[in-house]
Amino acid sequence: MAIVKSSLSGLEGVTASKISLKEAFVWYNPQMTNPEQIVAEITKSGYGAEVLEVKSVESNSIPKNCLILDLFC
Repeated sequence: MAIVKSSLSGLEGVTASKISLKEAFVWYNPQMTNPEQIVAEITKSGYGAEVLEVKSVESNSIPKNCLILDLFC
């Protein structure tokens, strides 16, 4: 899962991530990236992903939005 975390850390707009074998939580700035770009980056790392949910958080909190993904090989 370090490969996924590493690839996401290089994506502009991703502010944090929490990755497990089955799912990922990715916090991102929606003005800099979007769920489709995040899924594409995970796919380039050799894993598949699909968006389960997108949660908006308060504007004064960092990171901005949370994307919940289902990961698969």
